[in-house]
Amino acid sequence: MTVNLSEQAQALRTDYDAVSLRMSELFYEGFTDKEINVLEAMLIRILANLRNTEQANKPEKPKE
Repeated sequence: MTVNLSEQAQALRTDYDAVSLRMSELFYEGFTDKEINVLEAMLIRILANLRNTEQANKPEKPKE
């Protein structure tokens, strides 16, 4: 899937990237690279668990 940004969104991209980088610096301040990798791996597993639960609990579509 390809996503194309509008001109307005493209104009904000530099600011967004700067804010995103600063937020990452704040989040991970004092963490080692290994700790960051472990945390991110755990967050990916949590997200997978949530997605699997969501899929399992979706109501079936009525047959037409």
